[in-house]
Formats: sequence, C-alpha cells, structure tokens
Amino acid sequence: SHAPFLALRFLQRFGISNPSPAYIKRASTAYKAGSYMGLFGSGNYGDLGAMIAAILLDPEARTASLDADPSHGHIREPFIKITSLLRSMEAFYHAPLNVPMMDGPDQVNRLGQGPYRSLSVFSFFLPEFVPSGALGDAGLVAPEAQVLKGDFIINLLDGMNSAVKFGLSNCHHGFMDKNW
Repeated sequence: SHAPFLALRFLQRFGISNPSPAYIKRASTAYKAGSYMGLFGSGNYGDLGAMIAAILLDPEARTASLDADPSHGHIREPFIKITSLLRSMEAFYHAPLNVPMMDGPDQVNRLGQGPYRSLSVFSFFLPEFVPSGALGDAGLVAPEAQVLKGDFIINLLDGMNSAVKFGLSNCHHGFMDKNW
C-alpha cells in the first residue's frame, strides 16, 4: 500500500528521520480514512490534509520528553540551517527576488546545496541514507547527513560565522556573491 510509504516520507520531511512504526500507522490510517480525530479531512480516501494533521498533531510530534531521545528528530540540511540563522537575525530584503544570495553553482560546490539546484527531482539526498558512525551503528537513517561532508561543513560554519560577524557579504567566505 502506498499510504505507509507516503506517511514515512512526509514524516521524514516534517522533521523525524526515524519515526516509530505506530506513528507511521497513525498517519497512514488518517490518509486512508480521510479524517483525523473527526476534525480534519474530507472523509475521502487519500486525503493529504488529514495525513498532515495527523503528522503535526500527533502526541509523538508534540511530546517534549522525546526531545531527550537521541533517535528522535532529524539533522537540518545546510540550506535550512542558513535560512534559520538569517530568520533569527531578522534579515529581510526590499527586493527579495533580486538577491543573489546562495544562488549559483559556486554555492552548490561550497555547501552541497543551493536553492532549486538539486541534482535530482527527488531532493539532495536519499530517504534511506544510513551514515557511518554512531547513527549507522544504531541502525538509524539520517537522509540529510548525505550532504554533510567535511569540506561542506567547514564552509557552512565559515559562512555562518561571517554572517554573524560581518553581515551578509562575501567577506571571509560569506554567503553572498558580492557585498550588499
């Protein structure tokens, strides 16, 4: 059935790389029933709205005690880390469509990612990717770890440090192609 497959993929994209089988079942049941808690969905088979409600409102998604579980959650990919940093710095642009930040093949070569620069239509990483080390030894997947190679991590940290110290510029390996 495609419902558990979709539930797993949506759960992975919404922040849990290794969801429990029960969580996958609850999300896929909402998709099949077309309803979650009788409040969300149309009641028709295949309702994505019901599945998303099940994913976001499920106790497993909202239980604070799971934050202490090292297998819960997921790694943030580089572009999401940068976006989060800039949001925390309250960065904004008067003409957001004309900002060359993070665009171009150079950024992909430096970070392994760039907006709309995925090498495949299926994203930058495989959903079943198992990294080496402690996560792999525990049998856990971490799809986002596929783009985290040593030189990309160093470039990401350099760019984030530059953004905090010097603002959005190309100074000291910043994220911009030119100073603004």
